[in-house]
Amino acid sequence: MELAEKTGARMLLRTANRSQNSLRRLNGAISALKFGGHYGSPYDLNPVDRLTKIEHLDEAGLTRMAQRVASGDSNLWCREYESGVSDDPENHVMEQDLYQWTADTGSYPEEQIAIGFENGLPVTVDGRTMDLGAVITSSIIAWGNSARTL
Repeated sequence: MELAEKTGARMLLRTANRSQNSLRRLNGAISALKFGGHYGSPYDLNPVDRLTKIEHLDEAGLTRMAQRVASGDSNLWCREYESGVSDDPENHVMEQDLYQWTADTGSYPEEQIAIGFENGLPVTVDGRTMDLGAVITSSIIAWGNSARTL
């Protein structure tokens, strides 16, 4: 949104289609930030099924994208996957290369941190008031030092 405002953009385009969770998250965020222009996706009203997308990606030479086993979204707080291998609940085995942010240390202490929220924004960690950057940094450091639960 900052870049759109700086450059005077009157339109924001994204590639999510109406069957993807990211469509609602992106539209909701753009709306909440009160973008004054048009926004959306060329796939919004005419979604392309997964097999057709894979064929088109392969034809365009984007074979790595065509060979993905799942569709994923990442942000500062999490990484989630959908589609592909997770579409079959009878054979739900996630590929190990999807686990890029975690490692099995074999040790999981029963330790917790508490993140406090006001109006949907994180503002405290273990009762200490912090700005958003400090909340994120301290949470990452805490998670890096040992396995912790929120």
